[in-house]
Amino acid sequence: MRRRMISEAAKARNYHPFPKYLQIRDVILRWLASQEIGGRLPTEMALSDQFGVSRETIRKSLKRLEQRGIIRRRPRAGTFLVKRPATSFDLRLTGPIEEFEDLGTATTTKLVGQRSVDAPADVASALGLVEGEQVHELQRIRFLRGEPLLLLDAFFPLAIGRKMARLDIREDLIVPTLRGILKMPLQEEYQQVDAIVATGALAKHLGVAVGAPVLTVKRLYIDSRENPAVFFREHFRSDRYFYTINLSRGRRP
Repeated sequence: MRRRMISEAAKARNYHPFPKYLQIRDVILRWLASQEIGGRLPTEMALSDQFGVSRETIRKSLKRLEQRGIIRRRPRAGTFLVKRPATSFDLRLTGPIEEFEDLGTATTTKLVGQRSVDAPADVASALGLVEGEQVHELQRIRFLRGEPLLLLDAFFPLAIGRKMARLDIREDLIVPTLRGILKMPLQEEYQQVDAIVATGALAKHLGVAVGAPVLTVKRLYIDSRENPAVFFREHFRSDRYFYTINLSRGRRP
């Protein structure tokens, strides 16, 4: 497992409802499935360095694997694979796209196109505009292992969109690019998750049948003056991605 430095995107002030330990556990499970019984895992310190998280998060990621008898810790000797993981574990991804590279999951993108369009009701509401007012739309497909993972619809106020249109952003993450254009921090204001079915162009872009289930996550980013900067619709193939949220534990009465 190669050492990876955490990216600036993963450090950004985004709303992350996804439990990082779950993402890391899934990466480790996939790696263990290809290892020989008796093989030794990297140390907690090495894993902590690779994923850019605390050793406590690594311990939490490994705890369930130990409880299931997949790994065994031996004092002063290390952690070893004692039972191969079942091949039926969930192969879908979860977590923010911004963190995929840090977790060893490489994706590629294809620019579908960008243009000025009349703002639909949800876009106008999010950006503080009147429905039908012009906005800049950018569409990209993100691929994982050559297959579509998600279709991204990004909507910008027209003045910002015109600046984005001058850049080559086929591969770059949009939010860090936008921060550079605006010269100010951006903060994620909210997320909204919907279950929809694929129709028409959406089904074609995602490579699924018409009527297939799709997970749509809507995200709004605002600048340091609390002005809307970009509104995303992220349409995920439900057979390749699932949404998770980390609930804080309250005190017992």
